[in-house]
Amino acid sequence: MQCFSRTFVTAAFSVLSLGAVALASPLDRPVASQGSGGPAPTGEGNPIVTPSFGTGSESAAEALSRGVTFEKETSAPATGLETVAYGPVGQRGRSIINWDSRTRSYTQNYPTRAIVYIQYNGNHHCTGFMYAPNMVATAGHCVHTGGSGGSWYDRRLMRVFAGKDGQRSPWGVCRVSRMHSVVGWTQNNNFRFDYAAMRLNCTIGNTVGWFGLYEHASPTNQPAMIGGYPGDKPRDQWASTDKIREFSAEMIAYRMDTVGGHSGSPIWHDREEGLAANGAYAFGIHNYGVGAFGTNANAAARLTSVRIQNYVTWRDAP
Repeated sequence: MQCFSRTFVTAAFSVLSLGAVALASPLDRPVASQGSGGPAPTGEGNPIVTPSFGTGSESAAEALSRGVTFEKETSAPATGLETVAYGPVGQRGRSIINWDSRTRSYTQNYPTRAIVYIQYNGNHHCTGFMYAPNMVATAGHCVHTGGSGGSWYDRRLMRVFAGKDGQRSPWGVCRVSRMHSVVGWTQNNNFRFDYAAMRLNCTIGNTVGWFGLYEHASPTNQPAMIGGYPGDKPRDQWASTDKIREFSAEMIAYRMDTVGGHSGSPIWHDREEGLAANGAYAFGIHNYGVGAFGTNANAAARLTSVRIQNYVTWRDAP
């Protein structure tokens, strides 16, 4: 959770917020931790990823056949949680606006079970959410440290727990086989392009379900919810609700309460009239607290048609 100049962000926001249109920016060009990131998005069309409720249950044998394991979770060290979640950077990203409106979520049902807890090297790292049987959407800084001098996190040290509920991991553990982001983050360290995906070695999404993805053309004043794993309440899932306060071509702003560790959480609401199927639809990916997008709002990378094209490309890659 990083902070940026308020003056710079506000200036960019005021220019872009009127009639913001999804265009194919060079900074949305996809890259991957291994192999090709996929073709550059064209900005044509309006792709929608439809949600799935999942089966909600499976036998141990079925879980193993999907690549899910039930290994014991590594305990967090006594020194505290991992920096990305709630170390010095995460603490600056603590963005409780007015009073703390977060409420505890339980993960036996869809869509909370499709929100994932991401652990790195045994520590709380980030949040993500399923958007396909084996694909997780998350923030760019959860997979890459950002900028040309940065690097990919070691995928071998990552563990992904769908619907983690305190000490319980009812849906098992998956590993990461590939990570994706865009040059706007991995080369330019540009917070407006801080979004990413992970390919898992399992298809747990068939069991827990997944979120749909769509571009909301005019999200201001639309209801929204965030659900994820804040670093001050590790391993528990918490939710907050609000409405979208402002938006630009690349970002959306809201007053839902967040803390380091929430990065990668879905900004979502239920199906709107005209969408392809019922279910939970994400239209943003939380990445920053107060300070990145004004003085009294938290922020997310907006899911535009260009970015959804990237998510579809990453989903469909061999």
